[in-house]
Amino acid sequence: MRFANRKLFLPILIASLAVIIICIIVLLTQCATGLGRSANDLIRRNADGLTYGPMAAAASDEEIPDLIAVVASNGSQGYVYKDEYLFSTRANQNPDDTVINANKQIQIWAGGFADYVEKRTGVVLDMKEVVSVFMGVVMMSGAECPYDEMDEPSKDVVLNLLPEGYRTESLAIEALEAAYQTNSLVIPVYLSDGKTVVGEFLIQ
Repeated sequence: MRFANRKLFLPILIASLAVIIICIIVLLTQCATGLGRSANDLIRRNADGLTYGPMAAAASDEEIPDLIAVVASNGSQGYVYKDEYLFSTRANQNPDDTVINANKQIQIWAGGFADYVEKRTGVVLDMKEVVSVFMGVVMMSGAECPYDEMDEPSKDVVLNLLPEGYRTESLAIEALEAAYQTNSLVIPVYLSDGKTVVGEFLIQ
């Protein structure tokens, strides 16, 4: 009986050691994976294919997520679109760059125009379209040009920005005046879907 137990002892010992070695290898592999994990694991992708996450998780400009994590002015956590955020913050970082800051000023005016129109009509304008129109107006009529001093093509594009049923010269004049008095940029903060607005993010 003792002989039989001795014969079983060696295979059991070998099997036990093998299990222990396998466990050690698995643990070491998991540790190595964890240590080698990049910050990009914090960047995820939503249903529309847009990436979202903290800007700090990006190792380069190319890896900056489409939606950057921020805290809105009302305390809500959410995301702002990369193009809107970088366009404005980089202007602040390059105060001597005339082109960048001119574009930032146009975006600020466009934001003021859109905000005023929304308050008056309840209609949210397409910001990309508003910015594009303001760039064209500045090129054709000059910066901070009042509506009644614009050329006819500029007047037409400004009027066409207004929602249907609200396209009046009086609203265009008021919205432009509000735009030129705007000195900071407010961009919307969304949930990770990039559609649901949860607040605003202020860029001075």
